[in-house]
Amino acid sequence: MDYASTPAHELITSERDGKYVRAQLCFKEDSNSLSLLRLLNNGYMYLEDSVIYALSNYSSTAEEVVITIFLPSLASQHSGLNAKLPKFLSRVVSTLNTFTNLKSLKIAFELDTDTFEWNQFKHSAVFYDLEFQEWKLWLNVAKATKAKVFYKGENNLCGWTQILSGSRMERRLAGQWRGWKVLKEKKAQAKKETPTKA
Repeated sequence: MDYASTPAHELITSERDGKYVRAQLCFKEDSNSLSLLRLLNNGYMYLEDSVIYALSNYSSTAEEVVITIFLPSLASQHSGLNAKLPKFLSRVVSTLNTFTNLKSLKIAFELDTDTFEWNQFKHSAVFYDLEFQEWKLWLNVAKATKAKVFYKGENNLCGWTQILSGSRMERRLAGQWRGWKVLKEKKAQAKKETPTKA
């Protein structure tokens, strides 16, 4: 692919001819023009999805991908974000599942708060649908006065907490994901069994 002709997106950077890709997905209403959250005059909220199409341009070249997701505090979060975010992130997952040369994938959630908010972080469970099994999940509670750093190392996001496989948090996320799967299957079954009007 000729990266000079690839449509640029301000939230995605790439290096090494598209082998390293970093996407910064911001959902803070008050942050700046780089937020994916859009508000219309009538108060309706939607999420700008052009970044998903731009990300797909790297499906055949990307070997190392870092996706950073910035969320506002629950108190300042738009009321519609919780409903729309899972579907948006599922589309990110579907796009990442088309990447054919992945060797490293990091998903990083930054919560703009001083306390951990499960109702926001639970959205990271959608990444359990990734076909690439070696992905790593990181969390940063941005305004915490005492940041806990469980692991620091070269090529890692210093100052962040990695959610380790088998940890209490990881098991909680896996349970959230399984719950969503069961609910989705029940809805699909109910839809099949609902008679159609002639």
